[in-house]
Amino acid sequence: MRVKHFTVGELYTNCYILISEKNRAAVIDPGGNGKELLDWLQREGIKVRYILLTHGHYDHIKDAPFLRDKTGGEVCIHPLDGDMLSDRVKSLGVFLGGATQKYISPGRLLREGDTLELDELTISVLETPGHTPGSLSFLCGDLLFSGDTLFCRGRGRTDFPGGNEGELFRSIDRLFSLEGDYRLLSGHGEESTLRAEEAGGVF
Repeated sequence: MRVKHFTVGELYTNCYILISEKNRAAVIDPGGNGKELLDWLQREGIKVRYILLTHGHYDHIKDAPFLRDKTGGEVCIHPLDGDMLSDRVKSLGVFLGGATQKYISPGRLLREGDTLELDELTISVLETPGHTPGSLSFLCGDLLFSGDTLFCRGRGRTDFPGGNEGELFRSIDRLFSLEGDYRLLSGHGEESTLRAEEAGGVF
């Protein structure tokens, strides 16, 4: 297993490519720079199996349609955020430069407890609402992809439509309740660890 990180789009979103030993991948939150991502995947000979979206905001979904069309990867999102893929108001695209957002339908709707197999890798789905109603986090090995729920020394915003501060705090507590430690790969900012954020107490 390996992970490639890109910073993409106008809001410097973290996009991660999780790659199996057989060079198949899950692309997590392709919020921009789609051609750069595709060029890298093609140079490395990597086949995209999944396009995983931690939530439906435009800065995380912008180039999901492009990558789906070019790679055949299955677009996966929580049902409560699924309509953001076809509504630029709900996705905040109208506010974030997405007047030309390309609409798509999700290929798979993910819920709590679902797992995705990627060769030797198992990706577990956690519902972590608060930033949006359908926010997800993904666990794979010692990696925790937390989207805009939990950051290095910070947490997601709840002042957008659908945000809920109480739910967000419950989601963060839920992440802190996981056994062991994880590399925290969030939607924006620097990498951290789950236990470092728990000990930081900045919430």
